[in-house]
Amino acid sequence: VGGSVTIGDTIKFRIGLKGAYAATDINPARYAVVVVTYGPSAKKFNLYLRQGEDPDYVWSPSENYNGSTPREKAVRFSPYNLTASDLTDDMEYKQIAADRSNAAFTAYPTQAGAFFQWAEKINLRYAYHPVNPVGAPSNWIYGAFNASTYWDKVYWNTLGSTNETCPQNYTLTTNTVVSFRRPNDGITNGVNSTGAIAGSEMRQSLWEVPQSGQTGSVIGSVWGFYADGFFDRRSHAHAAYGSGNTVPNIAVSIATKDVAYIGRLFYNRDNKRSLFFPASGYRDYSIGSLGTSGTFGYYWSSSRHTNHCWLLHVGSSTVRQNNSSFSNGHALRCVRNN
Repeated sequence: VGGSVTIGDTIKFRIGLKGAYAATDINPARYAVVVVTYGPSAKKFNLYLRQGEDPDYVWSPSENYNGSTPREKAVRFSPYNLTASDLTDDMEYKQIAADRSNAAFTAYPTQAGAFFQWAEKINLRYAYHPVNPVGAPSNWIYGAFNASTYWDKVYWNTLGSTNETCPQNYTLTTNTVVSFRRPNDGITNGVNSTGAIAGSEMRQSLWEVPQSGQTGSVIGSVWGFYADGFFDRRSHAHAAYGSGNTVPNIAVSIATKDVAYIGRLFYNRDNKRSLFFPASGYRDYSIGSLGTSGTFGYYWSSSRHTNHCWLLHVGSSTVRQNNSSFSNGHALRCVRNN
């Protein structure tokens, strides 16, 4: 399709799909890229589309990185952030049940979901509201796991049984029943101090060019808005949470548990698979106040980094594996437990 608009005006179009996608376990979603060409110099802009709700690969175990190294640890990520099904707008938090029966995914890829501390001894599996309150939650726990005498002995292979929050016995659209878990960024029974690519599900699954340590590379990803039927049908607002967050019109439904943000999309240029991560911000380790929403997104792994924990860190010009205090509240993106 084509047409003309007045200089400075907006290009508007709508894409309709003829029917629902009949997902299979091998092909849980289908993908496309729409190329928008505009202006006298024929600038191009790619729009990445996904149809299908089940977890899928961006980069799969059958594909290589760095030319010839297999992505043996690649896993299938859910397209949605994690939350609690019974978290409401008047709550500061909701506990995920021990059987994870109320663990749930957001309804749309752009939605922030809940924030989770890496692990806790007191407030087990607490899902904190993404915006309520902007300041400190009344029961925020800081530092309960920071004692070196404790952390020198305990890793996710031990903590996971009491702190995992991803759904189990979850029915996919194919009627396949699966369980979910946190992705790792290397070993889960010791310290991954070097941030190695080998053994990391996050680096091998999401990055076109996986990086070691905390080095970043935006190759194979793009920052922007994601039209998922929620973000694009609401008025955009300024998410004024956290110092330095001055970019306007990058969030919708900013006062609710359904708050959604601009973010970063990872894509596979060979087969067009893609996956979106909203810039949901975080809750500060010391008091639990909100910060950097609409500017950065942080996603926990299940791997330790000395006295911190590894996570995925995305922003407008940033993609890297970073490390964070156990007590910070970050988003979770679960993977299918194969």
